[in-house]
Amino acid sequence: MWPFQHRPRPHYTAAAEALILEICQRHGLKVERDESAPVELLFRIPVQEGLSVPIVAGLQNDDELNLSIGEFWSYFFPFEKVKDKFSEALDGFIRGECRVTEYRMPRNKKAFKYILEKRTEDAWETLYAHSTLILWWRNPDVVHITNEGARDFVT
Repeated sequence: MWPFQHRPRPHYTAAAEALILEICQRHGLKVERDESAPVELLFRIPVQEGLSVPIVAGLQNDDELNLSIGEFWSYFFPFEKVKDKFSEALDGFIRGECRVTEYRMPRNKKAFKYILEKRTEDAWETLYAHSTLILWWRNPDVVHITNEGARDFVT
């Protein structure tokens, strides 16, 4: 292989599909595959018994896991290094152990910062954070998105 040639990137579509479906099946959730999405894999998990907020989970760019809850959208990559953290986030949100915290501008209620957090014994641990503003907005409204439909699961 010449130095200017790119090595083929591994594809994780089958592994990502198995990971997402296994978590949803464990919790008895119905999943809709979106074949029209311009990515390798996209699943929509609609509101249903056990889930009070719709979730979108998928894979793009060969090794980038995506998780969307409300307006929150995350990019976990590369696949091999982040699959456990992604699994912890998706499974944790479904169980009610994770939440999305949105920081919104008081006037127009537009969110500018999102944090995916996991409950620990005495605090909330950040699993992923994203901000659309460089500067911090003073006195933002804080909204927590949780799965109020979470059930107790035996795994």
